[in-house]
Amino acid sequence: MSENFKLKYFYEGEKFKICWFDAGQSCDFMPKYMGLEEADKKKVNALIKRTCDHGVGHNKQKWRELETGLFEMKSGQIRMPFFYHKELKGLIVVTHMFVKKRKRCPPEELERACIRKGLGNDLTP
Repeated sequence: MSENFKLKYFYEGEKFKICWFDAGQSCDFMPKYMGLEEADKKKVNALIKRTCDHGVGHNKQKWRELETGLFEMKSGQIRMPFFYHKELKGLIVVTHMFVKKRKRCPPEELERACIRKGLGNDLTP
């Protein structure tokens, strides 16, 4: 994969820090985040703050495991796949953001998250 990924900090809470993938022009987290309606952005911010301050909860409407070691935060139809960095304790890496339009996570979104999980554990913010 020729993309030059970097991890950038997004939020630091009491227990965890969240960072996101910056892949230059193919970045698909920050542009989507910045393009959210204010009400959706407030909900996403609250979910991220809750996750960073207290960790992942048991509410499957907000968090769920997609596959081993890969999870997603959910706010309405907004999805943010993430994983825990294997070497940097307390670091959650959000692979990207998308709006879910089907009942299940689209295969292409799951594949993107899996690829970035493999790349992300070798990066540091």
